[in-house]
Amino acid sequence: MFAEVLVNLPVDRTFTYAVPPGMRVARGSRVVVPFRGRPLGGFVLRLTEEAPPFAVKEVSNGGEVLIDDGFFDLARWIADRYACGWGEALEAAVPTGVKKRRAARTVTVARLAGPREPATARSPNQRRILELLGQAGPLTVADMARRLGSRPSLAPLVKKGWVVTQQVPGEIDALADVLHEAPKEITLTPEQEAALATIAAHPTGVTLIHGVTGSGKTEVYLRAIERVVAAGKQAIVLVPEIALTPQTVSRFRARFPRIAVLHSVLTEADRAAQWRTTRAGGADVIIGARSAVFAPTRALGLVVIDEEHEAAYKQDNAPRYHAREVAIERARREGAGVVLGSATPSIESLFLARRGDFRLATLSRRIEGRPMPEIEVVDMAAERAELKRFPILSRRLVRLMTETTSRGEQTILFLNRRGYVTQIVCTRCKWVFRCRRCDVAMTHHREQDRCLCHYCFDAKPVPEVCADCRAGGLLRLGIGTERIEDEVKTLFPGRTVARMDSDSMKTRRDYRESLGGL
Repeated sequence: MFAEVLVNLPVDRTFTYAVPPGMRVARGSRVVVPFRGRPLGGFVLRLTEEAPPFAVKEVSNGGEVLIDDGFFDLARWIADRYACGWGEALEAAVPTGVKKRRAARTVTVARLAGPREPATARSPNQRRILELLGQAGPLTVADMARRLGSRPSLAPLVKKGWVVTQQVPGEIDALADVLHEAPKEITLTPEQEAALATIAAHPTGVTLIHGVTGSGKTEVYLRAIERVVAAGKQAIVLVPEIALTPQTVSRFRARFPRIAVLHSVLTEADRAAQWRTTRAGGADVIIGARSAVFAPTRALGLVVIDEEHEAAYKQDNAPRYHAREVAIERARREGAGVVLGSATPSIESLFLARRGDFRLATLSRRIEGRPMPEIEVVDMAAERAELKRFPILSRRLVRLMTETTSRGEQTILFLNRRGYVTQIVCTRCKWVFRCRRCDVAMTHHREQDRCLCHYCFDAKPVPEVCADCRAGGLLRLGIGTERIEDEVKTLFPGRTVARMDSDSMKTRRDYRESLGGL
């Protein structure tokens, strides 16, 4: 038997391989094949008994069927629409952990064998490990690596009898740290009722909800999903990765106990488990970021895309698909509806709605008549000219923060940059410390005492001198969340300051504790 395989390459053709005797493969099976001297993943498009008129290699590994006819067709559309390989499009549809056939996960947990002072260890690294385990209790090796900044070397401590390790089941509930809130009785506004009626009247069309912030778009989503689930179908909810918070998930879980979450914070094994749960029909609602548009469902009834204007829905590397367009095409093929929501819709969506291709529902008022927040723009160039320095926070902002804290209230500062400074520049020759792979400025992370590329995650020591002219006194420019945190602590000594970014929030527990404190 021979298999025509679509491989993960930017090519528009299949490659033929012989199926070894005893290997079970079928259309849609995940396989590994030899390709130009290296193993390459792919999916079986079709099987044939007819031998090709040329010598062929054998399939190295055969796996389970992961792709059905519907996804083959959708992937073909993606390949044509975004000028990529058919196999590349199929690769995007299945999580890595599923393709690797991840088994039930086990993790290594370390704990102290008994009370011990960290000072008894000679090595600084060993002292840090003992100190961490003494403060936090038993931890997985992965948690320790995140907290210490490098993988802990436990073998010497285990050999001395100071630390004990064991393998434990690691199939973590992806929703374990989601807050459980009781569903609230909410009376819809007339505009919300009208939006819901528009969605119900066009169950297989696209509805754009143009609603101001705080107008109750999420409640409309929830009501629309309730109708779909009551009809025995499933819903996919796409949100930007940054909005995929425990609060978002908890609001959906309060209405729909059977939900699955697909996002990058999960490990490969946990994502694979959520994907399989979804595929088996164990979830009524699937919540995730861009790639969740490919979630396997038995009866898709609705796709909701919140903040549909967000650039995060467009993938940067191949296949360069836009999740909004893929969702609309998938829903069309499966007879499902699509709801797009935004306070600032994309030009494309607004144009299609005004032309009549999409249905348009407007939510022009905030819930309970709440006023829109006042927005004030501060000219930092003027601040800089008056103060003769580069202020991190404007005087106006500091004054308002002071008034807020004096009233016992809280302040939230948003900044879309991690790290301490975003550029290291030579004042003499203008050399910039860049990533050698990506040619972008490396960001200095002071807590880790290293510079990181936020694209490929390459890490380098902080330079002391210019690599070109060897001058010292390098200038550190730009502001990251670490620097903002330092500034706020200096301005408001004695006040509790918490930083929430992917550097400080290493585990689900970190997120839960910070959100709980807020």
